[in-house]
Amino acid sequence: MPDESAPNQTTRSPRQERLHSIVGFALIAGLSLVTLNGVYRPLGPPGIDPGWQWAANQAADAGLVFGRDIVFTYGPLAFLMVPLDVSSNLLVANLFLLVVQVLFTAVLAALFVRDRHLSAIAAF
Repeated sequence: MPDESAPNQTTRSPRQERLHSIVGFALIAGLSLVTLNGVYRPLGPPGIDPGWQWAANQAADAGLVFGRDIVFTYGPLAFLMVPLDVSSNLLVANLFLLVVQVLFTAVLAALFVRDRHLSAIAAF
């Protein structure tokens, strides 16, 4: 009589397991490359949008204290979302995006290593 308390797991040959791992990590690498993007938005034509973007970058560069010297809905890290070439804001924003991308890739890899389901990564 088979043991019903054991989980129902399919057994794979070492070759199938290796192929499954290669496909999974290739899928993770593909998702990471597709979602990786550097940020540089040159200041556009005069208007409302370029003005607040410049102000957010200038405030970060000038050392203004958020809440006392300047208040805006994006908060003190607005320059990370709309970086301009003001001081080192582009470098800081792109490093921030790179760290976020590395964390994204690490989470995908951890999920794959833990569960070994390609469908979960593809759905992610």
